[in-house]
Amino acid sequence: MGGLNPFQKPKIPKPVIPKPAPLPPPVTVDTRAEDLRKAEESELQRMKRQRGRAGTILLQDKSQGAMGGTAKTLLGG
Repeated sequence: MGGLNPFQKPKIPKPVIPKPAPLPPPVTVDTRAEDLRKAEESELQRMKRQRGRAGTILLQDKSQGAMGGTAKTLLGG
């Protein structure tokens, strides 16, 4: 009957502290080098596409120049 003593302080449960999440692995030099390589490849692909568009525009300009540039278009220009 000792648990019903009105003069005894109630026992407070200890708070449960969750464990912190594990830290992500540190970034190594290899990962950075791989990221740089991927960035360089994507930049080269972008430049190739840009050259392709520029070449197409130049070819269109040359064909208009060969015709004298006075050919009428369907838009009335």
